[in-house]
Amino acid sequence: MANDPNRILVESTKHLLRRGAASHLTKIVNMAHAADLSAIFTLSSSNQKKLFDLVDDIEKKGFLLMELDEDILLDLVEGMDTDLLVKILQKLPEDDAADLLSALPEEKAGILLKKMKEKGVEDVEDLLRYDEETAGRIMVTDVIALKQDMTVKEAIAHI
Repeated sequence: MANDPNRILVESTKHLLRRGAASHLTKIVNMAHAADLSAIFTLSSSNQKKLFDLVDDIEKKGFLLMELDEDILLDLVEGMDTDLLVKILQKLPEDDAADLLSALPEEKAGILLKKMKEKGVEDVEDLLRYDEETAGRIMVTDVIALKQDMTVKEAIAHI
């Protein structure tokens, strides 16, 4: 257990938070994989918000939210700026965005969907019509159709 990478990450993060070493924390959160980062989100909610704000990549923020336990997720997004959440949802694949929206309180999800519609993102709403854990919920909405007799060069040009 002493060599557990997540334990090392958590202990290192706690140490850096105590020291107030923002530049080192920024490096850690931006270099670590979202799944590994989720381990450090067992810390206090004020530290969770600090760490989340240090993540530079919007897409990584989305994948991190996907990895969090529901209680931590709800606590983290509770006071989060709606426009930031919309940006995060737009960077996620549609099925992941639908999963994330379905984990949020209905009122918050409705507000986010309305803002996403204003920005022209309807695919996520279409996926939300399907029950969780169904093929409809995890399908990709973008379709590319190619003719059977196309050459590779023609197919690449078409795509």
